[in-house]
Amino acid sequence: MLKQKKYNSEINLYYQNDLYYELAEEIIRFVWLNQASSEDVEKFDLIRDIRSKVYKLKFENEIYYLKSYTPQNMSKIVKNYFRPADAVRYFQTSIRINQAGMAVAQPILALTRKRGFHPADSIFVTREVPGVDLSTYLMGDAQYDPELRKKIITQLALIYSKLVSHNLAHQDPCLRNFIIHPGQKEKDFQLQLIDVDNIYFMPLLPRKLLLRKNLKKLKWELGVTNFSVPQSEIDLFLDEIRMNLKNNIQGAVKATLHK
Repeated sequence: MLKQKKYNSEINLYYQNDLYYELAEEIIRFVWLNQASSEDVEKFDLIRDIRSKVYKLKFENEIYYLKSYTPQNMSKIVKNYFRPADAVRYFQTSIRINQAGMAVAQPILALTRKRGFHPADSIFVTREVPGVDLSTYLMGDAQYDPELRKKIITQLALIYSKLVSHNLAHQDPCLRNFIIHPGQKEKDFQLQLIDVDNIYFMPLLPRKLLLRKNLKKLKWELGVTNFSVPQSEIDLFLDEIRMNLKNNIQGAVKATLHK
């Protein structure tokens, strides 16, 4: 359950436990009010500007990522009249993912700004996950280390098992959306999710169809990577999912990745 605090007549702040009010003010002044000082502006690094703007921000010795949403196409504008703002929904998705036992970038704030009759603009703020994205990692030394790749496959299969078990569909499983977060020991790591915009809660979809939906997107992503994925690793991934789910959906697994 998210808590809410009014910032002014247009802007609301949403948070879960602690309200990072000064961080919220810094972001609001820069993104929406154009009141940031030249010194503050330098803290914001625009790293992507496609459909939504993504900034990297260093604030009080912490690194945050903020994603700014403004509904553009008519379909999304209409939908957003009848549902919470984008950033609020993604905050709720992150909480759901965490409650399902999956590591995800820590959600910090959702900010909304409602002006006139238009759907609210919004900003979703998460804490940085230290590490390297899975695509980059697999193109490095990991491609020559079968045991390390086996660990990665095992963790990825566990994530997908939990997605299915908790009625979640990941529709953008780009390998850059998984971060290898290093552990205390050498070659010890945790696979964490970032960028949850395209993870959807689908409680009415039968589990077999939900599994197909998840694996179909992953299969496409693996088909456009810059490294090969041998059949033995696909088989290991399938075996891990079967073991994790422990029910009668093996046919759906095979049909999706082996056809």
